[in-house]
Amino acid sequence: MLIDNIENIGNVIKLFVGIVISIVSIILTIRYKNQHLKSRSEVLDKFEKAVASGFIHSVTELFRLLHGLNMKYTDIVSLIKKDECTNMILTLKKTPGLVKYENEKYQYTRKYSTTSMFILGKVIPNFFLFMLSLLWLSLITLAWLTDGKTSLTYWVMTIGASMILGGLIKQIQYNKLIRKLMKANK
Repeated sequence: MLIDNIENIGNVIKLFVGIVISIVSIILTIRYKNQHLKSRSEVLDKFEKAVASGFIHSVTELFRLLHGLNMKYTDIVSLIKKDECTNMILTLKKTPGLVKYENEKYQYTRKYSTTSMFILGKVIPNFFLFMLSLLWLSLITLAWLTDGKTSLTYWVMTIGASMILGGLIKQIQYNKLIRKLMKANK
């Protein structure tokens, strides 16, 4: 009896320690995130002051620190004055080989500025979306028509196809954002 109670107490202690460790890790994560946001807002405040003062080196270095982008001072100043600057900076960070902001113009890089690359960038993702949608519908149909392990396999494949389909739709929306920014900044 005493040995059973000791084992139960050991399990309770393990559970308690696990809960405490989980709570502490959540608290530390939230604290780190808040500190990161605070330091980022301080850098943003310094950046705004440097832009207002016209300190070229400070502006370029703080912009690089904030966004990870190396740009000329005149390009930075003209970029941050645009209405869509947040989306432009996002696309510059996410796809540096596809778009660029140079000489106060938002444009495709030389490699992607040709018409054929533009068409391929629009046609291929939509083709894959169509084919993957057909595959997804086929998998759902097969999952309903089969029984047992085969049905389970088709359902698991449907989940995988759904995740890929979601990522592809997100990429198509991102490409539309880039095209919209290009049209707005011509």
